[in-house]
Amino acid sequence: MKVRIHRIGRSRDRWWLEAEEEYLRRLAPLCRVELKEYRAADVLDPAQCDAARQLEGERLLKGLAPRSLVIALDERGIQHTSPELAGELGRILDDGQPELEFLIGGAYGLSESVRARADRSWALSRLTFPHQMVRVFLIEQLYRALMIRQGTPYHK
Repeated sequence: MKVRIHRIGRSRDRWWLEAEEEYLRRLAPLCRVELKEYRAADVLDPAQCDAARQLEGERLLKGLAPRSLVIALDERGIQHTSPELAGELGRILDDGQPELEFLIGGAYGLSESVRARADRSWALSRLTFPHQMVRVFLIEQLYRALMIRQGTPYHK
């Protein structure tokens, strides 16, 4: 399985990058993960938030492969426990889906066009997190889900 994680904005803090690298290292034997980053829209006026969300959404959508399963990470999405997420991921794998793409919005969230394109919408939490944190959480949860599926003691 190939996983692509698309994110608006870049992470410049070394400690976020180190956390990502650790979980990517752990995931490497289990699946291929590609990280794609897109420039955030420059917003100076709060009235431009909708336009920024739309521009960022267009950037995310252009980066998608045509046949992949797309999952938007959105506070309005379905929340899973880690075992439920492992089951959901297992069903996706069992269906033979070769490519899975996750979308992480910028500071203003995801546009309606991105939500409409997504095949599924997952919420990691109802809380709002910085995009750097969300990517680390997502990568760790993918690793955890695959470990649960393998029956390893990682998830206690």
